Amino acid sequence: MVDSAFVRFPGDIVVAKFSKWLLLPMVVLALYNSCGAPIHTKQYTSLSSLHCDKALEETFAKTYHPFLMSKCSTCHVAGGLGSGVFAGSNLQSAFTDFMKIGQPRVVERAVDGNHKPPYSGPANAPTINGLLAQWSEAESQYRFCLDQAVSGVSGIKLQDQVIGATDTPKTLTWDLGKQIVTPAGLAFSGGKFKVDVKKFVPQGASPSAAIYEFTNARITAGSLPLHVSVLEVHFNGRLDTTATTWKFSERKIPAGKERVIVATSGSPPVSSSLLVSKPPNPNDRVAFSFEVLEGDPNFNPPTYTQLIAQTGVLGGNCVACHGASNPSSGLNMSSYSSFMSSGVVVPFSEYSLIITRMTSTTNPMPTAGRLSESKIKAVKDWIADGAPEN
Repeated sequence: MVDSAFVRFPGDIVVAKFSKWLLLPMVVLALYNSCGAPIHTKQYTSLSSLHCDKALEETFAKTYHPFLMSKCSTCHVAGGLGSGVFAGSNLQSAFTDFMKIGQPRVVERAVDGNHKPPYSGPANAPTINGLLAQWSEAESQYRFCLDQAVSGVSGIKLQDQVIGATDTPKTLTWDLGKQIVTPAGLAFSGGKFKVDVKKFVPQGASPSAAIYEFTNARITAGSLPLHVSVLEVHFNGRLDTTATTWKFSERKIPAGKERVIVATSGSPPVSSSLLVSKPPNPNDRVAFSFEVLEGDPNFNPPTYTQLIAQTGVLGGNCVACHGASNPSSGLNMSSYSSFMSSGVVVPFSEYSLIITRMTSTTNPMPTAGRLSESKIKAVKDWIADGAPEN
């Protein structure tokens, strides 16, 4: 098996050069490496970067969007059971979720005969192959556009430090109360950012071909809950615009808790690693930056146990109809495994069906009437925290 990490660089640029019959295997291989992580499409601080995003969105509108609307609109739309709304009619929302989930992952599902036949399966391969070359070229131009747009440091940047990678993982730690260098004076007492790093040798390669592998990026909040998004990496003082694994990340961290930064929303969330095709050097230094790193004092998610307690939002308003003894529509909220397997909750996703129903103006759940905003927020916050079993 070819190790996915080695395909990652330059990945999408090279794949367009292969003959058509090779395109699909290359895309499926790309799923398993950090190329499968989505490219950043959230707000940049410069107008030129927004222009980059717009150009890629226009390519999506001409390529994958019509295909996805024709094949995936039974599930991947607002209120549907699938993760994300990339098959919805709203182009901007569809593009955002397509990039959030990642093009290789969507493609892999589209040609998987076991995913959702007859909408998915090998019969979609010719269409997918026909779109790939155009998308790969647009993606390459997008990264080049970002390279040209980046000037200096935007957002919140941490102090650089020596990597010192070995063959076994080591943890690099930044104190968010002391090691934020841009903007000056910003500090979050008790906050920590950590990431694990090691040397990685692609399968079948010699030790001299080692590159860097970063995993398990995580944030600890102090007494103030935190909100972070768009994690980027800087090597030896330079922003690496090809390292896209966490570029579409977004996470809220409750006070006093540690949370792992995930690349995408999903059920379960996608674990990820960042592979950088650079030979390790003892003098290499790394820093990370965030587009958003801010306090969020209003983020105080309840636990699942609190939600389903008799006095909790779900226990007091939903479990009477959706409990173990009376699971209306087969939905049993009192069992975490049953609740999550039902598809009504997608960790981290504001498009979860339970939120759509709770906020409906025409047919809200519970049927007795729409709940208060504070109760709906409690469920939203639990989902934003990853919908953990706690």
